[in-house]
Amino acid sequence: MNSRNEYIHRINRALQFIEKFYGDNIGLKDIADAAFFSKYHFHRIFSTILGEAPIEYLRRIRLEKAAVFLHLYPNYSITRIALNTGFSSSSVFSRSFQIYFGTTPKEFRKRKRSQQSPESIVLSYN
Repeated sequence: MNSRNEYIHRINRALQFIEKFYGDNIGLKDIADAAFFSKYHFHRIFSTILGEAPIEYLRRIRLEKAAVFLHLYPNYSITRIALNTGFSSSSVFSRSFQIYFGTTPKEFRKRKRSQQSPESIVLSYN
């Protein structure tokens, strides 16, 4: 396997690690370790391949998962969603959410619920 393919394979390991543990207190070293890189080398390779720094990617994944949870679980508190998606507090989460989505989590949830009609909800079980 050439070095580029090896790097891609190891970055894929990092992406799988992030997907599995995004809600935990993980950082750059943890993700780099999962890919068998030093954190400095990992940061450079990850950013080159994905065009996004690893911690920015992790934050984006957390925010996108949180947005889905806000929509799907209206009974969950914003604090619960924040903590379950790896944010240290609801205030850190709310600031990050506002920057990324341009609205607060509360407004996002309210807007999504008002746009949703009962006929548009389709539940399927496999």
